[in-house]
Amino acid sequence: GLGFIRKWFPNKFERKLRVDDRDYRIHFALNCGAKDCPPVAIYEADRLDEQLNMGTKKYLERTSEYRANANEVAVTSLFSWFRGDFGCKSGIKDILKEFEIIPTTKKIDLEYKNYDWTLDLDNWTEL
Repeated sequence: GLGFIRKWFPNKFERKLRVDDRDYRIHFALNCGAKDCPPVAIYEADRLDEQLNMGTKKYLERTSEYRANANEVAVTSLFSWFRGDFGCKSGIKDILKEFEIIPTTKKIDLEYKNYDWTLDLDNWTEL
């Protein structure tokens, strides 16, 4: 879902495996096989935080289009689908600023791009 409402009555198995603290960067590490998915990468436990940051930055640079003259940025639909995980619009803008996709000093409008579901079996990277 949108990341807002947890399942009210999860079963025992789900409660055992559920993560309490969400890390939005996971959305930029998972691959579904579509062209607009983040690339597949091998993650190492001792470098996980660094690799998640690198993967997030690379994915956002590839999929975001900042239009300075219009004060807007077109971003991946992942931000719309899972907006609760990102902190809604203000959180999305904070993430884009953190990874230097948009300037920190301007009021920027968000636009969500259509997701390209074309099969892409050669989408991998080294982090």
